[in-house]
Amino acid sequence: MALASYGDWDGVPENFEQAAGSVLETLWGKPEIITEFRGLMDAADALEKKQPPSRPINLESAMELKAFCDAYLASRVRREAQKAIRQRQAKTEESPTGNRKFADGARVRGREEGAASFRGRTGTVTSYVPGSGYWVNFDDGRTENVPAHWLEVA
Repeated sequence: MALASYGDWDGVPENFEQAAGSVLETLWGKPEIITEFRGLMDAADALEKKQPPSRPINLESAMELKAFCDAYLASRVRREAQKAIRQRQAKTEESPTGNRKFADGARVRGREEGAASFRGRTGTVTSYVPGSGYWVNFDDGRTENVPAHWLEVA
């Protein structure tokens, strides 16, 4: 389950309701949403145990339960992406060049294998944006953001 994969649940079935409630409280903080989710989970659990559900289960109920799961996964993906960005930025800030290919002030040229708009143009690196590329002030007066793999030392 996703809750266990992301460390939000210890995998013990008896602790699931508490873990799911805690996640829902973090995501929405509205008691009526948590009550709705618990009702859907109780009904699904009853079906799994071959017992009559506490409420009718239809396609709309299944879609609601899926929406809860999707919202959780989207929130975790967003958190993981933000964490990765922070780690990359911290790594880059550790040294003047970090994992950079070019330092600020380096003279660069657009590679022949790169995008046609950069091919053969020369310029000066003005800054670096992790995950995006280098801001280059080209000799023709234009400043553009260019991925590292499209540049070489001039």
